[in-house]
Amino acid sequence: MRAVHVLLLATLLSAGCASPKPVPSPPPATSDTLPGSSYTQIEREIMHLVNLERMKTGLDTLRWNAQLDKAAKIQAVQMAAQRKMAHDLPGAGYPGLKDRIRYAGYSYRHIAENVAFGYPDAAYTVAAWMKSSGHRLNILDRASAETGVGVARAKTGELYYCQVFGSRLY
Repeated sequence: MRAVHVLLLATLLSAGCASPKPVPSPPPATSDTLPGSSYTQIEREIMHLVNLERMKTGLDTLRWNAQLDKAAKIQAVQMAAQRKMAHDLPGAGYPGLKDRIRYAGYSYRHIAENVAFGYPDAAYTVAAWMKSSGHRLNILDRASAETGVGVARAKTGELYYCQVFGSRLY
């Protein structure tokens, strides 16, 4: 299972949707905002690109959270295993976002989730999310303070992405 987590990669390709234009790669993320070496480069880049989008609008950057990260990785792996992009996966071990959040042990006052599949890298994925009103709202939501990212590859090669956003219940 850990090997699958390390390979976590995913993308959102919907019939009739235009492909996003590539976004130039940003400088590497700093180690003080991201977890250790077990985090894949694409996961680091997604978090960095999302934080760049937040900074463009004057928002605080999101902090990495291990529990949200666990929930995101679970969903990426579940989507890759079922080869289905969805927020809810009936029949999966943790079918809904609240199931994953509860399992990860995150006490929240706010949670949200972005999913995608089929994109080749972080830049395409984040660009697509920014072109989607719902995903863009999640990225730019002032109520979110923390995040986690998961990317998984299906046996057939497609990449599945999940980013979970949240704020703790204090």
